[in-house]
Amino acid sequence: MIGNDIVDLELARTQSNWQRKGWLQKLFTQKEQQHILSSADPTLQVWILWSRKEAAYKAHQRRFGLKPRYNPKKIECGPKESLTIDGFVYQVVSQCTPHYAYSVAKAQDNVVHSEIFETKTNIRAQLKKTVRKRLGEPSLISFERDRNGIPIMRINEVLSNIPFSFTHHGRYSAYLVKA
Repeated sequence: MIGNDIVDLELARTQSNWQRKGWLQKLFTQKEQQHILSSADPTLQVWILWSRKEAAYKAHQRRFGLKPRYNPKKIECGPKESLTIDGFVYQVVSQCTPHYAYSVAKAQDNVVHSEIFETKTNIRAQLKKTVRKRLGEPSLISFERDRNGIPIMRINEVLSNIPFSFTHHGRYSAYLVKA
């Protein structure tokens, strides 16, 4: 399964004070806190780790059809590009620009396609374009949520098994789909 998350760094800097008492302790393990505080840019590390945890949470929730229950301290960022939730390992790749931190999580070695846009772009329309291109035919594509709030896709009114994920924050949005 797959998941993604994006953080608009400018918005995060103005909306969240990660340095206030108890904030790091509530969201990050002791090891993660040490990593953040010893890095050259602690603020950037907060948002990279946050986006990694969010992306993996989405992949885990979809993988097991779980109801929403986000507990970031149960999600541990490991060495390099791995992350563990309830004993399950996810590969997470992050990319950073001066404007955003973006992470993609995968449960297996899936090939994925992802695009990042300014928020004004309709990411649902962009994903529909990508899926139609892959199918090689015009199709009626719609999105909804299942009983646990997990986004699902219907193609010609039939439930699709194509995993995908949406994310948005501030000025940025992105989609991720299994290729």
